[in-house]
Amino acid sequence: MSISLDVWVSRVDKATNLNVTDTARQGAELIRDEAKRIVPVKTGFLRDSIVVTRVETLRTGAAVRVEAQAPYALFVEFGTVHMGPRAFMRTAADTVRSVLGTTLIDTGVKVFTQ
Repeated sequence: MSISLDVWVSRVDKATNLNVTDTARQGAELIRDEAKRIVPVKTGFLRDSIVVTRVETLRTGAAVRVEAQAPYALFVEFGTVHMGPRAFMRTAADTVRSVLGTTLIDTGVKVFTQ
C-alpha cells in the first residue's frame, strides 16, 4: 500500500494549463520536501520513497501527485492498533498550505493498494 496527495488547481482551461501545471508541481515539490523533512526515519527507505509525479485528471486536466511509495507508508501515516499515527503527508500539506497562505493549491488524500 502507498499513500499519496493529489495536488491540483481548480477550474483550469487549456490556455493556462502549462502555468497551472508548473504551479501545481511547485506546490507538490514543497509538500514533498516538507514530508521528507518531518517523516520518521529509521532506515531512510520511507523518506526516500516520497516522490512527485504528474497525473492526468478529468476535473482539471493537470494534477501532480506526491506519493510515499514504501509499502508501510500508510501504517506510519494513520497508525495501527499497536502504534499511533505519525502523519507526515497530511502535516506537510497543511504546513505548505498555511505558509503559502493561499487556496490556489488543493490537496486530496488517496490511499492506493498495490
